[in-house]
Amino acid sequence: VPSLVRLFARTNLPPYGARRGLRAMAVLKREHLLLASSCVVGGVLLASAVKRLFYYPFPGPRERGPLGPKQVTSLRKTMEILYEKYSAGGTSPVSLRSLGRLIVVLGNADDIKDVLRRRPHDFVRDPTFQLTAVKASSAGLFAAEGVHWQRQRRAYIPAFSMKNVMSMIPVIEERSQALLDKFTALGTVEDVRRWFQYLTTDVICETSLGIKFHYIENAEVDTDDEHVTFLKLIQARLDEQISYFLRKPHTAVIAKFAPRWLSARWDQIRIFFERTAKIHKMTKKVVKERMAHVQQNPTQVSHSLMEQAIRVMDKEGEKLWSQEDKVEVLQANVSTFWVAGSETTANTLSWLFHHISSSPEWHTKCRDQVLSVMGSADCWASLPGEKLWDLTLLRACLNETNRLSPTIPLSTVNAGKDLEWKGQHIPAGTQFMLLVQYSSRKSVDRGDEWLPHRWLDEGGALRSEDTVCPTLVFGSGPRVCPGRTLAELEILVLASLLLRRFPTLQPLQPRDKVRAIERVTSYPRPFGLTFA
Repeated sequence: VPSLVRLFARTNLPPYGARRGLRAMAVLKREHLLLASSCVVGGVLLASAVKRLFYYPFPGPRERGPLGPKQVTSLRKTMEILYEKYSAGGTSPVSLRSLGRLIVVLGNADDIKDVLRRRPHDFVRDPTFQLTAVKASSAGLFAAEGVHWQRQRRAYIPAFSMKNVMSMIPVIEERSQALLDKFTALGTVEDVRRWFQYLTTDVICETSLGIKFHYIENAEVDTDDEHVTFLKLIQARLDEQISYFLRKPHTAVIAKFAPRWLSARWDQIRIFFERTAKIHKMTKKVVKERMAHVQQNPTQVSHSLMEQAIRVMDKEGEKLWSQEDKVEVLQANVSTFWVAGSETTANTLSWLFHHISSSPEWHTKCRDQVLSVMGSADCWASLPGEKLWDLTLLRACLNETNRLSPTIPLSTVNAGKDLEWKGQHIPAGTQFMLLVQYSSRKSVDRGDEWLPHRWLDEGGALRSEDTVCPTLVFGSGPRVCPGRTLAELEILVLASLLLRRFPTLQPLQPRDKVRAIERVTSYPRPFGLTFA
């Protein structure tokens, strides 16, 4: 800038006019040419940045430009309203910007499946989510990307084989019976979801770690048991479900200078980090204990997910898996299984029994089929595991629950690189919002109603998702949830035993009073049941 001032001072022309600019160019020295070139290049780059800032590959709201539309209620509902308005009847994606960032909203099931199929190569997790997972020590199968995901998948996929999952039926059944004994003793349960969380936590601990915690018996009592204290710590962290990816060092500053409501929230984040640190320490201890157990008992057969993964890692050798890598991956997936395997399964069970208890006709039908399939058998462990798949009515209810009330109604991924999609250029970093719940409700007639019969053909056989509606709650493509079979098995075992034991389920709240709470996952507001 000083060089330009001196240059214009030497031209002896009025401070305006085209002739002055031309004469100024004539007396430019070398540094002035470089400066002018830099200005031109900078101008071109600025123009390109501005052009990208106003680039929209698909129809959408433009009223506020790069600032994006105002949020109406929740983020999911806002996106659904915008998609409904601009998608031309669901035939086109919708693009918008929020604070300058390009966002593509998808509400068509085929579009969502296409993105998920291309997930490992073209799309990645949102960086904020990845940071969250790392902060929470949960960068396992669900959050890992690229080579890290491929290595973890190779180690864990054998543990999720059908044969290994079916061998877990006795564990699931034993814990389910313990929960039903609690329900029998209580008679009326005010918060059913809480008890389902105790069950799924017990099951995931025993199936993933091979350790019996007996959380159902100890969760509601004071105890000094280290394992129970550990699980209560995890449950407290899950219950918060706050934005914990913010950095801990800022806590003291915010608490001192921010308004009271913000400092209180920051204090919650500080507590979350403290709990995460304790969980991280205890998880590492559990992982090392299981690794030592496998080394001391190399021939012992174990069906736990962790021990199966340890054996795969040992087989591949130290060149692929160092000791530090093993501990880090196993530790990350312990937290992943607790969140993905416990929280989501408990939420699905809650929604399932909310719908079944509010539909006496389907409660009776499902119970009659359970009695018919089990016959005189006392438990599922005494029957072939494949008999569970004969519960077509209960499976239809489960599919309809996953369609109407998915535990993850909105999912996000990012374009990992510049790519072409649906004939449009998609810049790297573009966020794709996948309206999972919206797509499943719009894919069928009367999509806002719970109608399990849509999943059954005229002969009573279960229809496939391709002929009814894609249930995308478990994902799709190469990154589909590997624990889907285990989750469905756990739900079927508990639901069948519960229906068999209790002929009557009386809800304490009317059906329309039980609304969804949407945070990290979606789950019903606390509701109660009377078991008789």
